[in-house]
Amino acid sequence: MDTVLPESEDDRPNWRKSAYSVSGGNCAEVASVDGFAMVRDTMDRDGTVLRYPASSWMSFLSTIRAGRFESNG
Repeated sequence: MDTVLPESEDDRPNWRKSAYSVSGGNCAEVASVDGFAMVRDTMDRDGTVLRYPASSWMSFLSTIRAGRFESNG
């Protein structure tokens, strides 16, 4: 886990939040920087930023889309 600080305003990550997120909910934001997916808590934007290789993040998203984390009951 790494925290990345921008050198200038132009280097700031473009954070995105899912359109399915609702205000006041438990949401995360994701940004892509230099081949990594960076993830942070929307409610704690100055807190910890998790960084994953883009290939690992894409694999995680594919697993979600395939429904492999769905509950059975």
